Order: sequence, then C-alpha cells, then structure tokens
Amino acid sequence: MKIDYTDYCNRNLEIETDKTKIEKMNTLLKTALIEHGIKGKISATYYTDGNIKVEVDGKYYNMFNSVKNKFFSGNVGEYDN
Repeated sequence: MKIDYTDYCNRNLEIETDKTKIEKMNTLLKTALIEHGIKGKISATYYTDGNIKVEVDGKYYNMFNSVKNKFFSGNVGEYDN
C-alpha cells in the first residue's frame, strides 16, 4: 500500500515555480511513467526539493523523486527498487 503524502506536501513543501526546473523534472517523470506502464490522465505538482506528487485520473498515485529518479515505495523514506 502506498502512503499518500498529500497532507505532508501541503504542510511542508514549497511548490516549484522555475519553468526550466519544472521542465527537467517533467521529462524525468514522463520517462518513469512510461517505464512503469502508468496510463490515464496524469497531473503533477512539482516541489523545490525535487519531489513530484503524481495523480492519475484525479487520484493520488505516488511521489516521484526527480533527484533519485525513482518513485517512493509504500514505506516512509524508502524507494521502489
């Protein structure tokens, strides 16, 4: 079971506004979504620490760390292999 980090993000993370950084993070996210076979209507919120909150079809999916280029696992502080 994946942990929903929405509340944590809303309380503790700052949204990224630099279009160049967002574009780079978006490219990494797109590649990861394709590799994981994720389909549907994707929306993403980009944060200044390099994390991205990903929603699929309007529902929370997972967090993606653009620095480590990995999705979070279901456990706090761990990443999928």
